[in-house]
Amino acid sequence: MKYTILIIDDEMSIREALTEILEDHFGHECQCFHVGTAEEGLLFTQEKMPNLVMTDILLPKMNGIDLTRRIRALNKKIPVIVFTGGGEGDGIVKQVLLEAATSFGAVSALAKPFDIPAVIRTVEAALNLSAE
Repeated sequence: MKYTILIIDDEMSIREALTEILEDHFGHECQCFHVGTAEEGLLFTQEKMPNLVMTDILLPKMNGIDLTRRIRALNKKIPVIVFTGGGEGDGIVKQVLLEAATSFGAVSALAKPFDIPAVIRTVEAALNLSAE
């Protein structure tokens, strides 16, 4: 099975880094798409129904928590992984944001900067959920 993964972040470097990590690990088993806004991500999800959505929490206009709620309302079978660097502030801000997102339906949360093995484990677990 070929998995479709959507990555949403307003920073191109983050989108490209995650795409490279995932495509290097999964090879031909996954195809990554990426967009820069939550609105573009929601539209892509409505049209393509990806196997997994990965989104930053801190996005312009609609944030990743609202996006997660909307995706889960659209299709509960699409797992959402959220991530954040926390913006200006310390680790407590980052932790609160990640916990809030999981309470709104995200299956997992990652902190930036990314730990590559943790990203791969988290994505593998989420893809197993989407395959059920």
